Amino acid sequence: MHNIKPDYLLRALREKIKESHLTYAQLAQQLDVPLSTLKRHLHSPAISLDKLIEYCRMVELSLDDLVKQAKLLQSQSDDLFTEIQDEVFFQFPELYDFFHTLNEFL
Repeated sequence: MHNIKPDYLLRALREKIKESHLTYAQLAQQLDVPLSTLKRHLHSPAISLDKLIEYCRMVELSLDDLVKQAKLLQSQSDDLFTEIQDEVFFQFPELYDFFHTLNEFL
């Protein structure tokens, strides 16, 4: 079994938020947190488990389903990028999201 990288858990959560047709602004308002905090949490592997669970609950996503989706995403992306590309995507997660969005259209 693969160790799931936090980036894939967060990516799976962001995708579920998108599928739920919630904007980050709407979610931040429902959670009563600043939008900047929500965005930081959704792109930071240092997110606390409490926050991860709270965000999952807001989009009706169980931790089990989150892990399953993250495993799927990770298996699809394994060895897709070089170490340098991985580092750039880690430092600038919005670039990875942009790349992923472009990839959906190809």
